[in-house]
Amino acid sequence: MRYWLSLILGTIVVSFGITWLVMKQGQNIVLAPVVQATGAEEPPEIVFELGPNMRQEANVIEVNAGPTKVGASNHIEVKFKNQGKGPLRLTYLSESCGCSEIQIDGRKLNKDASPVVKQPGESGVIRFAWKAEPRHLSSQPPDSSFRFAFDMDTNEKRFTAALRIEAVSKILPAN
Repeated sequence: MRYWLSLILGTIVVSFGITWLVMKQGQNIVLAPVVQATGAEEPPEIVFELGPNMRQEANVIEVNAGPTKVGASNHIEVKFKNQGKGPLRLTYLSESCGCSEIQIDGRKLNKDASPVVKQPGESGVIRFAWKAEPRHLSSQPPDSSFRFAFDMDTNEKRFTAALRIEAVSKILPAN
């Protein structure tokens, strides 16, 4: 019985998806906003100050945040500067967990916030905070760490994919 029910429901979902795509055919569908520098603007260049517990590989900045106990809060800070000739725009895309908060220079960054703009020569601090929950401990592989992450879009042309900041933290039991 379950097999047939899941088969019928799966068919309905696929049918709905195909119908939606056919109805939107020819329309410009945007799933995530993409911020690009216009032809008239000079390009920005974001440079990160990476400390000893940080590393950057392509569009990912990984920060070793140390251990976090369940129920406790932790955070990382990443300093950056716009060393380009044009304004730098940073826009929220997504976060890996609802237990986190992203701020740039004290201004909360989320899906409803307007882009943060840094003029040439301006610096800023990205603060990424989270609170470890029991589910993080249970989903953490043994002898490994949990990755809290968020993605931002930027008009910096080196980052054709989203700019991702990951905080790697070993989740420990509360006691």
